[in-house]
Amino acid sequence: MKEGELISKTLQALKSRLNSQKRLQIQQEGGYLEEVACGFNDPATMEELIAFQQKTGWTLPKDYEQFLLLHNGAFLFDDLDLLSLNKIIEYHTDDLPKYVMPIAYYLDSRFVIDTQQYTQGNKDYLVWMDSVLPFEDGTYLNMNFELWLDRLTIAQGEKYWQWKNENPDTFYHYQSLSESQEAEYDEP
Repeated sequence: MKEGELISKTLQALKSRLNSQKRLQIQQEGGYLEEVACGFNDPATMEELIAFQQKTGWTLPKDYEQFLLLHNGAFLFDDLDLLSLNKIIEYHTDDLPKYVMPIAYYLDSRFVIDTQQYTQGNKDYLVWMDSVLPFEDGTYLNMNFELWLDRLTIAQGEKYWQWKNENPDTFYHYQSLSESQEAEYDEP
């Protein structure tokens, strides 16, 4: 498989699982079932991609470009917002270096492309950041966009990149906290 080919397969498989309301039942951590929504924007044109790159000075990674040619943004699993070209420009804040391109927001996180890494030939250019911390505190995920999206889809929207940091003690601790918060919301 070549770079940029996985994105189409991943999205086709995900779309084939959606019901007529573009919703999908998933199993989350802790055994919870939830029905989530997914939506896909119309594709960007090649002219729009060229204009975007000229305006920003960023080189789009091939796999991410393929995504934009299929969908100029999307929302997945209720909480993941894959940004359109216009939103990428809008959401590039002063706390991000010029070479960093925000591409997604997911709950309390954001995902950015380190365009310097990509233009230097590194395919592991995707960085996960807390939404309020500086870029320097971000974590390189050692993958590109399409591999991240494929794994995210397989993990049904769960933050699989954090699983390596979780052991039984931390899992049960955070599950207990989550359950106690749910109980507070359920009280009349």
